[in-house]
Amino acid sequence: SRTVAMAIGPFFGGLAGVGGMKWVFIAAAAASLLAAVPILLFIPKRRLASRAPLPKAQRTRLWRNRSLLGVGVAFAAVGIIVGVYETCWSLLLSVKGANSWEIGLSWTLFAFPFAVMSFPAGWLVDRLDRRYLVAFAMLGSAVFAMIYPFMHSVALIIGLGSCEAVLVAIGTPAEAAQLAQSVDVHDLGRAQGAAASAQTATTAVAATLAGTLFRVHVWLPFVSGSLVILAAVAALGFLWRGVPGRARAPRQAS
Repeated sequence: SRTVAMAIGPFFGGLAGVGGMKWVFIAAAAASLLAAVPILLFIPKRRLASRAPLPKAQRTRLWRNRSLLGVGVAFAAVGIIVGVYETCWSLLLSVKGANSWEIGLSWTLFAFPFAVMSFPAGWLVDRLDRRYLVAFAMLGSAVFAMIYPFMHSVALIIGLGSCEAVLVAIGTPAEAAQLAQSVDVHDLGRAQGAAASAQTATTAVAATLAGTLFRVHVWLPFVSGSLVILAAVAALGFLWRGVPGRARAPRQAS
């Protein structure tokens, strides 16, 4: 549902243009307030059984977990390319001659295939080796990021962005599933927080640097992000060697 909203929002934002941008923000704020209403009214107000935390001495040291370290590397690399796109995607399309509605449409045509692929991607993640799915999606993103700035057709760039969305839709749940399988349930919150922090940090760094790199050469932030992803995939080959990448069968009760 979040991805469907992402498909709708940028399109109408592009139609509104800079002159109507304040109304886009007002509409987004109103939608957020309305979304809180069913949460307040319909979420059951009951206490869940609490799970006793493990003693500190028994808690896993996350940095020793190669599977989790690989997930962290993948999250961080994705954060790099996300930061590049958030800063430079619209700039790139503008340089190529795109109108504001075409820029909005490009975000919509990225989000829509992502939403459509969610169920097939989940099926793949449950049946195939998640390590290879993550690596495949990351390699695909590296290739797309490398070629975007050298394309001259706005329509072709937008179309390729839709193709990349299919890969991202596969890689995202594969990363999440690999993370969940990497740690004990007692450590899951810490692991998720660490991975999310890594991605947020690299997104912030990439978004800060990408604009400057774009001013030097249009292609520089995209190619730099692509090279970082390729390096991350190489690191995953080491970190995930011998690490289980498939769903574990449930234990049979004796």
